[in-house]
Amino acid sequence: MPFYRIYPLNAAGRVQQPVDAECADDAAALVAASLLEDRVANGCEVWELTRFLGRFHFGGARRPIMAD
Repeated sequence: MPFYRIYPLNAAGRVQQPVDAECADDAAALVAASLLEDRVANGCEVWELTRFLGRFHFGGARRPIMAD
């Protein structure tokens, strides 16, 4: 199972301590990030080892939205 890191962002957009997650695929990693609602209020970066998935924030129904 792939290993992901979810990096919450602070209000200034800087990464904070990561949350480790083993997820079946990229979509499951984004779901895992959305479930950390209290930690990712300012958005997050999601990585699979050295592969950058993107910087996201979560809109209605916890759907990921690619951040600028």
